[in-house]
Amino acid sequence: MQDHDRALIVGETSFGKGLVQSIITIPEQCVEGCAGLTLTSAKYFTPSGRLIQRDYSNGDYYNYIYRGGTLRSSDPNKPVGPAAKTDTGRPVYGGGGITPDEPVKRQLLTTVQFRLRDPIFFFARDLSIGHVGGFDKYKVDRAIEFSHIIEATDFPITAEIFKAFSDYVAKDANWKTLAPLLERNRSYIETELRFSLATAAYGSVTAQQVRMREDPQVAKAIEVGPRARDLARAASRARMSQP
Repeated sequence: MQDHDRALIVGETSFGKGLVQSIITIPEQCVEGCAGLTLTSAKYFTPSGRLIQRDYSNGDYYNYIYRGGTLRSSDPNKPVGPAAKTDTGRPVYGGGGITPDEPVKRQLLTTVQFRLRDPIFFFARDLSIGHVGGFDKYKVDRAIEFSHIIEATDFPITAEIFKAFSDYVAKDANWKTLAPLLERNRSYIETELRFSLATAAYGSVTAQQVRMREDPQVAKAIEVGPRARDLARAASRARMSQP
């Protein structure tokens, strides 16, 4: 897609795997369970001629897996390999995965957010089965609607809901140390509460709509959509003009 300018890639640099490997069984090791040798027999190249396999020339397995190989710089989205050209002449690079056209880091959980997952889940469960007083409209007592398109009116997390959640956390011995940290994590809590309620009503796949609307990578993809369309049209014209 990137080589032919049919899309703009948004996100982070891919792992960088571009090898064809064959497993050769070692018969001598088959007494208590066979062993094998993984032999690299070929390499994959993209249409522009890029080899995206990350470098492994120093034989350092940890560096290869966790740091991107010997060619990878401290900037994960900085080009590291030889340049190639797309159909419209844009430079693209090999040697370390597919580098996105629009680098956007994924959201990672903080330690506090990781600890909040349990109280969020259990509070949302109690809400969905009607065990939180005063919030009957959040009770889910119907069949799951898997094809539902989630609207802003579906399970809004109001100030009252957030207050009820805060009280819920403060009263539990396992979670009360999180109480002073709730306000600074409010956006995360509201999104995840809504996601859990949507899961109860519409299933986990449909509920992902809640998270996607807060995802910076998705937001950037929507933003650059018109540019991607124009690029694809330019690439089509370039291919048609070739002899």
